[in-house]
Amino acid sequence: MKKAHYHITLLYPSVQNKDKIKEFVVNVLKCPIPISCQSVKGSIRYMVHKDNPDKHQYNWNDIKCHGGADLDALCAPTMSEKQIILKEISAFIRDKDIFELRDLDAYALENGLNDWYYVMTSTHTLYVKSLISSNRHRRIK
Repeated sequence: MKKAHYHITLLYPSVQNKDKIKEFVVNVLKCPIPISCQSVKGSIRYMVHKDNPDKHQYNWNDIKCHGGADLDALCAPTMSEKQIILKEISAFIRDKDIFELRDLDAYALENGLNDWYYVMTSTHTLYVKSLISSNRHRRIK
């Protein structure tokens, strides 16, 4: 059993002095010495164990953002990640015989699949709708 704890990612609009950040984190927040992260997106994925399926999977929706931080913008998938996500969505539609966009939408929301939801609603909506429609028409024939 691990002791209950929080992970925090601090973002600044410009380069900051590491010693000042360390002083703030250790003395004010009473946290261990901070570690610089190379990728904000990677840090957030680490917090929810997104890339480590053997660990407990935390829900993206439980992440708290303050000071105007936008989790969706910080974690927006790259073009190659979008293609991988789209392949997952396509396989799911075929494997589960999804005939209504509403069902796919509900599945993504209920299971915290924010990456799916992002791709479905912002970049490939027409493709996903067409695939579901095609699946429905194939069933009718």
